[in-house]
Amino acid sequence: MASFSQSVVEGLSCPICTDIFTEPVSLSCQHTFCKLCLLKSVQAGHSCCPECRGPLQDTDFQINRLVKNIVDQLRMDPPGATWNTVPEVRTRTTKKIPGGNMCHEHGETLKLFCVNDNNLICLVCKEGREHKAHQMEPVKEACEDRKIKEELKEELTEELTEELTEELTEELKEELKEELTEELKEELTEELKEELKEELKEELKEELKEELKEELKEELKEELKEELTEELTEELTEELTEELTEELKEELKEELTEELTEELTEELTEELKEELKEELTEELKEELKEELKEELKEELKEELKEELKEELTAKE
Repeated sequence: MASFSQSVVEGLSCPICTDIFTEPVSLSCQHTFCKLCLLKSVQAGHSCCPECRGPLQDTDFQINRLVKNIVDQLRMDPPGATWNTVPEVRTRTTKKIPGGNMCHEHGETLKLFCVNDNNLICLVCKEGREHKAHQMEPVKEACEDRKIKEELKEELTEELTEELTEELTEELKEELKEELTEELKEELTEELKEELKEELKEELKEELKEELKEELKEELKEELKEELTEELTEELTEELTEELTEELKEELKEELTEELTEELTEELTEELKEELKEELTEELKEELKEELKEELKEELKEELKEELKEELTAKE
């Protein structure tokens, strides 16, 4: 058992400081070191595993909880404590008592083995409150049973060591899987965020396109309205100019006619006056017709203007 305990201690010792692990951390190459020792190695400029010289992939070292729990248990129950003559049975104290196997409390010989506490006790201890309800065995029988168990333990030590190594490897694999799973989750979350951003960009582009189309439609409508208004204004201006020209011509004719009429009236005789009167009567009739036509034109103009205004208002 001493060799087994020694191998366990060696297996739980840091290769750098050769002491039992303190805050053990495991690298991706499965080698384990004290966190402080590894940090000192990195600070000294070493960027590889001190054991296999493999490259360090990450300097954010995480505590290996499984190895830490084993080390803590080993510290609480060190293999170097004093053992009694019965194999695998520890006495109530780690100090050697002069005079052989004697109870350090009562000074009596340790004749009984307490199965519950895994301790040797005396007859006085048996009657005490602490061991009264416990199962007892004579020391001789306990020794025989323990010897058989010791032989079986020695045979199974190597097998158990291999099994424990495999279990530790599996547990370490599981821990690594969990860590990798978290990292993958974070990476996938970032990827999904990027994809959603792209999708939202496309949707916003489509919405903006529709809005811009509507705005452009409205702007084109306004421009077309302005162009049509200008065209209609020009047409109306031309028409009114022509009409005004005609009116001015008529006015000039009337003025000239009046002047000529006055001159002729003075020069001509009464007979001619009569003739002129008749002629003037006819002319006046014609003029009156023309005036009536102009008045009708004005009325029609006003009506057309009102209709055009209504049409333009309806189009706007």
